[in-house]
Order: sequence, then structure tokens, then C-alpha cells
Amino acid sequence: MTQDYDQPLEVSKLEEEEEIVKKNDTKAAERIANGKICDSFRKEVRYMHYYLEHPQIWIVEKLPLLKIHEGYTMSLFRDGSDRDYELVPYCHKIGAKGSYKPTITWKEEVSYFEYSFLGIRCKEKKSIEKKIKHIPYNDNLKITSAIYLGERIDVPPAISYFDVPFTREGIMQAWLLNFFHDMTYKHGRTRFDEKFFIFTASDYCYLTSSGVEKLKDTINKIRLMTPHHLYPEITISNDKAEIRCHYWDSCDGFVRHTTIAGKDGNGIKFSEPEENLIIQTPFSENTKWFVRFFQKYRFAFIVGLYILTW
Repeated sequence: MTQDYDQPLEVSKLEEEEEIVKKNDTKAAERIANGKICDSFRKEVRYMHYYLEHPQIWIVEKLPLLKIHEGYTMSLFRDGSDRDYELVPYCHKIGAKGSYKPTITWKEEVSYFEYSFLGIRCKEKKSIEKKIKHIPYNDNLKITSAIYLGERIDVPPAISYFDVPFTREGIMQAWLLNFFHDMTYKHGRTRFDEKFFIFTASDYCYLTSSGVEKLKDTINKIRLMTPHHLYPEITISNDKAEIRCHYWDSCDGFVRHTTIAGKDGNGIKFSEPEENLIIQTPFSENTKWFVRFFQKYRFAFIVGLYILTW
């Protein structure tokens, strides 16, 4: 496929080329089909929590090959804080009551000490904030408040409560549920950790149409790649499957995201994703650090600047 790198790509032309490729390349046809499944799910869930009363029920309906265990249902919790969070699915028993918290903090009194100041005897108490060990997850409880970043590890992934057929379509739907937090809208500061996955020709064209001059060489490197080679690819071997896809991170660059799925009884268990940076952005490490710092603390920065100039 020849390209003029100074001209924007046309989605319709890429899609026409993909239709021709699909007839002669089975693996390419599978990648294109996987991409369409993922793109359809991502579009639907992106803002669904704004207009659906029970989004978790809708999610399960959109992934029909996944069958939740009897006696359980799925809900969503906020991973982060009340303002800065991403939505993560989890499972609990039907009729669960109460509230689960992965950690409990309290102030423990340590000691008193006395001292004299200007002839006056003073008594002061020292205290230390202590965090106990993490509390095991209890699926008889619901998660009703935000779980702070880093504590999500205590909550089993929702996919562990589902039976999944070990087929390409089943594995793809399981992957979407497992990485649901990367598909839906993020709130507050978590928005700046968003990953833009390449699922379709439209995504590829959108990514490669950046007008930022400093990113021109980076974008041209991505244009050297055939679009359908970047869509989700599933390779099944006995009881294991490798899921490989690609995404764009505004600070780091173009990343290959690889996950291993293994049979786990009637379900599936995913490994931690392996992420390899394929094309790095031209920004220096100091620039990236400043960008991420500003993105996370921009509100405090703006307020401070306003106070200084007021």
C-alpha cells in the first residue's frame, strides 16, 4: 500500500483495501473481525454510565458468550477517588449488603511527653497513622465507595466469576470485560492515562492525522505499518491463547499490548499484560515528567498561578 505521508488517509479507501485482503488472508480477516467486535463494544460503553440506570446489566448483555456463575451479579466500582477515577467491574452475590473496603486506617496513640516553655509545663501527645494489612475480598458485600488507586488488587477480576468458551469470540469478549476500564470514559486526572487502542481503519486514520509538527516523524513510522496488522490478534495453542493489540499513549508513544489467557476450569484467567514500546514519542524524559505532573496537578497549578498574579 503506497502512501503520501503528507496527505491525510481516507477511511473508505483503507476499508476497501481491507475487504480485498480479507478474501485472501484468513488471519487478516480474523484481526479485522476482532477489531470490529472491540470497536463496537468501546463505542457503546464509552459514555453508557450517563444514560443507563444499571450499566452492569447492559454490559453482560453485550457480551453474550460470557455466563456469570449462578447466584452472582456484576456491578461497577470507582477505582481512584470520588473525583478522579475509572470504572471497574466486579462481581458479588445477589442480595449482597454492607460495604467492602480493602484497607482500614486509624490513628494509634504512641506516647505522651512533657516539656517546659517559658516556665509553663506543657504536655503533648504524639500519634501515628497506621494502615493494617489488606482485607480479603468478601463477595457477600458490595463496594459502595471509591477504592484508592493501587488497592484494586484486593478485588478479584470480574472475569473470574464467568464461564467462557475457549474460542476466538469467547476469548475476545472475555478480554473486553477484563480490560473494561481501558474502554470506558475516565474521570478527572485518570483521563490522562487513557490508552487509544487501534481497532479499526477509522482509529488508524485518526491517529495518523495528527497535525503536531514534532510528532510528524513518529506518525510517519506508524504509517509504515499495515493497519490490519495492528488490530487485535488471537493465537490459540492448546489451553492457552495470546491476545496482542496496539495502543497510543500521548506521553510514551506507540505500544504493543500482549496478554496470555489460560483455561481456568470453565473460565479464563489472564496474565498481567506485557507492554512493549514500539515507537517512542520525541519528547524527552524531562518533558514527559513535566507533562504528566501538570496533567495530574493542573488544577492546583492554575489556582497557585492565579493567587500569585492576583
